[in-house]
Amino acid sequence: MVISYMRHEQGIAGGLAAEQSGVKIIRHRGEQSRAGVVCLAEFVVKEISRPDQAQDLRSELAQLLKDTGAQFLIMDCSNLEHLVTLGFGALLSAQKRLATQGGRVVLCGINPLLRDGLVRCSLDRILLLADDVPTALALVKGNNS
Repeated sequence: MVISYMRHEQGIAGGLAAEQSGVKIIRHRGEQSRAGVVCLAEFVVKEISRPDQAQDLRSELAQLLKDTGAQFLIMDCSNLEHLVTLGFGALLSAQKRLATQGGRVVLCGINPLLRDGLVRCSLDRILLLADDVPTALALVKGNNS
């Protein structure tokens, strides 16, 4: 498992949480019509350095997006130190899928070396970058304003 998640339904009294394996998901009912379903995922590994790990990431993201119907995916990369090119390919695959629904992938908490690599390859023009989760959520909420 490359990513882990928790599902939150935000209601009148706050949030309910039920832990599952896979990716961290936040779904805001009150804002669904505006921003769609938003998934918050975090890496639970420090590096994705092998092709089989990148394939696991691709599979887990595809399953997450299928299961949740998410329109936006926020990936918290604060635990991640290294990501091979195939790992970026998995994130680009998720972006391609979400783009068909008017959605986006937002990467946040990226270490400076990974951020530099993304910028040098112009991937910051395809994947949105944010400093932290609150900033990423604000980007998503503002995306459909």
